[in-house]
Amino acid sequence: MKKSLLTSLVITMFAATSFAQQVRSPEIVADIHLTGQTGSIGGTLLTPVNTGLFRVNFYIQSTGGDPSTGQGIFPNFNWTDDSGPDYQPLPLVADGGPQQPFSTVFIIKAIAGKPITWATGLNPTDNSVYEVYLTLERIGTK
Repeated sequence: MKKSLLTSLVITMFAATSFAQQVRSPEIVADIHLTGQTGSIGGTLLTPVNTGLFRVNFYIQSTGGDPSTGQGIFPNFNWTDDSGPDYQPLPLVADGGPQQPFSTVFIIKAIAGKPITWATGLNPTDNSVYEVYLTLERIGTK
């Protein structure tokens, strides 16, 4: 009797602690799918209400254009963390026709009330066509 009571107590304790540790899935808070883009583009993805961790999923590819005018696409990503304004260095992306894509995933800590922004830069004479896919997921505390 004592052994079964003790076993029941131990099982109950383990069950209680497992409910307290709920796994939370990442939440998509911004999602951009842009195709057929020309020239420089960008904007604000999110201005978080609360400070937290975010995962950035970024994909860009040149899909067309004149190779003689291709000078590269300059992607950039900016946010503010505890140390102040910050950015993720991203490489120059080949353009001027169909090229290999560039993709990356990185994690940032963004401060509440400060915008998370992105942009692509092209020289004015560059007539390349490209696509951008960008997903921002909240992975930290809401």
